[in-house]
Amino acid sequence: MSERTISPEHANAERSEVTVRERSERTIGHSFEHGGAERSEVTVRERSERTIGRSFEHGGAERSEVTVRERSERTIGRSFEHGGAERSEVTVRERSERTIGHSFEHGGAERSEVTVRERSERTIGHSFEHGGAERSEVTP
Repeated sequence: MSERTISPEHANAERSEVTVRERSERTIGHSFEHGGAERSEVTVRERSERTIGRSFEHGGAERSEVTVRERSERTIGRSFEHGGAERSEVTVRERSERTIGHSFEHGGAERSEVTVRERSERTIGHSFEHGGAERSEVTP
């Protein structure tokens, strides 16, 4: 006994599935204080993830899968404080990642896979501090 589901998109198809998964995270923190000592902090964190999966299967045991995964991350941190000792930190981090995977399989147990991965990453760090001891760092 066989079971067959016909998708309206593909008349000769036995099975077609599409999955979309999205994840998002965002944090914003701000702290500001002054009087005797002045202090300021700003934090922005954004995270985003998206996954799209597609599975397609038909007649002569042919099967095809496509997965697209996109990841994005952004972090901005800023800390500033002075009074007796002055301190300043700035951090900017941007990350982006994209992965495309394709798997194809048919009849005589033949299978083919293609993966494309794109990655981009950028980090800027700045640290400055003086008072008794002076310290300065810059990272492009």
